[in-house]
Amino acid sequence: VSVGVVAAPWEATRVDDVLALGRVALRQTQAASSLSEAEDDPELVALCDRLLSGAGLRCVALPIVAVEDEAVVGYELPTRGQDGLFEAPEEFLRVARERGILTSVDLRCLRCCLHEAESLDPQTRIHLNLFPSTLVDTPADELVALLTGLGMSICLELSEEQLVGDASALLARLAALRNAGVKLAVDDVGKGRDTLESVMLLEPDVLKLD
Repeated sequence: VSVGVVAAPWEATRVDDVLALGRVALRQTQAASSLSEAEDDPELVALCDRLLSGAGLRCVALPIVAVEDEAVVGYELPTRGQDGLFEAPEEFLRVARERGILTSVDLRCLRCCLHEAESLDPQTRIHLNLFPSTLVDTPADELVALLTGLGMSICLELSEEQLVGDASALLARLAALRNAGVKLAVDDVGKGRDTLESVMLLEPDVLKLD
């Protein structure tokens, strides 16, 4: 039997909110034994050091094309790790989450992508990915400075799958970004559970269907 214990906040009034918190606690409980054994694993320690410094990250530019004429209308800029086991973002971000450094690594990924964007046409629209938790944990003025520093058209992508709990916590941050000209996309729509309400609340400019 695997058991996760969580103290649910008073605002978690929906069953889905409580279940989501329980799933997080369960994963943490399951990971505790393997993480305690791997706490001093030199490979994981080195990986975290590289991620935090940005040395273990690179950015790729994926073209966004118009269906009618196949013209390139923008680029999505996701990050990749170094070649090998932790090249895929879901792998190195999983380690970052388990080690409690997800926000720092996510911001490092964002900076890596913005650096890559400097080589693109200033008129190009770029899509950047960010965790909702990073959006909440980072001061709004810092995010605005990061995302508007290049003077490019930017669309920030949040994954529907990661919208857990009360999405209204994101509204103040998103309002500051929108006032600065940043667009919002919700990615993986249809992949998550019971999040249509959250998507409607956020009123995104773009929906990306799973």
